[in-house]
Amino acid sequence: MATLLTLRACGASPDDTTCGEYASIDADDQTSTIRSLLDEHDLDDDDTGNLRSLWREVRGYCGAEPDGKLGDAADWCASSWAAKYPDSISCDY
Repeated sequence: MATLLTLRACGASPDDTTCGEYASIDADDQTSTIRSLLDEHDLDDDDTGNLRSLWREVRGYCGAEPDGKLGDAADWCASSWAAKYPDSISCDY
């Protein structure tokens, strides 16, 4: 909780939260961070599909990119959450 509060107090975006910071907070704060990410990108943070899918993608992304930032874990251009896979909806299309 202290890490999450420190990030918010400094005006940092949830997108800028590093995988290391995310890993160091408890499960409730991780859920709050996932909700904040969805909200920041104008996606429904109460949608169970969004929550579960983004949680899985962040977990996988952070496993592969431990120094990465959470904002890089998903394609935020979609009207609902989308994984960063070549066949997902993307801003590049």
